[in-house]
Amino acid sequence: MKPEDLLVKERIEKLNQIKKLGVNPYPSKFDKKDNIASIIKNFSKLKNEEYSKAKVKTAGRILAIREMGKASFVDIQDQDAKIQCFFREDELKKKYNLYKLLDIGDIIGVEGNPFRTKRGELSV
Repeated sequence: MKPEDLLVKERIEKLNQIKKLGVNPYPSKFDKKDNIASIIKNFSKLKNEEYSKAKVKTAGRILAIREMGKASFVDIQDQDAKIQCFFREDELKKKYNLYKLLDIGDIIGVEGNPFRTKRGELSV
């Protein structure tokens, strides 16, 4: 079996697992309220390790996934900009099983509070 065939097989298996979790992998709508560029502009003054109480809701294509124990950083990009998203297993609870099935290239919707990491990266 060629490597690309293995990749397709793995993606199909993940798709089937997503369906078994009762999630529609191809929803017809996501109520995106914020473009990533506007999130960056509106929260640019946050200091390192400062959290906003405001909620944002955006969507984008996954560009990168960085696992760090029970937490992950995921870069997503919409039509104008990219932003880092932060996922923690203890906060996702049951949705963590769904999160673990995501791949680079998938389009996801996220909702959360903007904050700046200790390294200075704006994140949701």
